[in-house]
Amino acid sequence: MLELLLAIVAALCPDSAADGLRSTAPTYLTAESARENWAAATIAGVSYSVDRDLLLSIAHHESRYQHRTVTR
Repeated sequence: MLELLLAIVAALCPDSAADGLRSTAPTYLTAESARENWAAATIAGVSYSVDRDLLLSIAHHESRYQHRTVTR
């Protein structure tokens, strides 16, 4: 169910938002993964009342958007 919601929100991601996100990590962040990160941050932001841009900033700082990264 969550994957379906993520797919729907990712499909609604504006091109400008995906392009802006890609500009922060152009060598490894594809347009598709940028949309998925934007959608995940949007859903989490709405769910927990946190600003989407703050969540994306943390994702960039902590893992460069790599969801399997584990930090110390």
